[in-house]
Amino acid sequence: MFASNDKIVLSLVNIKNFNNVYLDCSYTLPEEIPKDILNNIGSIDVFEYHEGVINNGFIAFSIYVGEKGTLDELITSNKKILIKDNIKIEDLNKPILYRIKDNKIIIMNELKDNDIVVNNQEELKQIITKLSTEFTNLKNTIKRIRTIN
Repeated sequence: MFASNDKIVLSLVNIKNFNNVYLDCSYTLPEEIPKDILNNIGSIDVFEYHEGVINNGFIAFSIYVGEKGTLDELITSNKKILIKDNIKIEDLNKPILYRIKDNKIIIMNELKDNDIVVNNQEELKQIITKLSTEFTNLKNTIKRIRTIN
C-alpha cells in the first residue's frame, strides 16, 4: 500500500437493475455514474484491487436498494413472501434484503456483515458520493505518507 509503485483501486462492478439483470457497465471511483444508469440500479458490488508485490482483488461489500430485515420479522406480516431462486437462508435471524412489490415481500438476498442497504436512489447516490470522497482522501493520505522520509 505504501510502496512507491503500489496501487489501490476501488470499482463499482456487477451492477444490476431492479429485475436482477446485469447492466453492461462498471465504474472506477471517483468516476461519476450517469443519471440514467444511477436511477436504474438495484445493487452494486464494490471491488477492491491491490497492485504491488502481491496483486489481489475481492468484493469488499455490496450496496443494495431495498429494505433490510430478518425472515423472522417478515413472517409476522400479513403479506405473501416470495424468495428469489437460489437464495438459501440459513438462519431466520440473519439479515436479508427484501423489496415490496404488488403487496408481496420479495426476498432478494442474504446480507453479509459489511453490506449496505439504502431505501432509494437518492440515498444510493449519497453513499456512492461519500465512498468516492473518502477513497480519494485515503489515496491522498497514502501519497503524503509515501513522501515522508
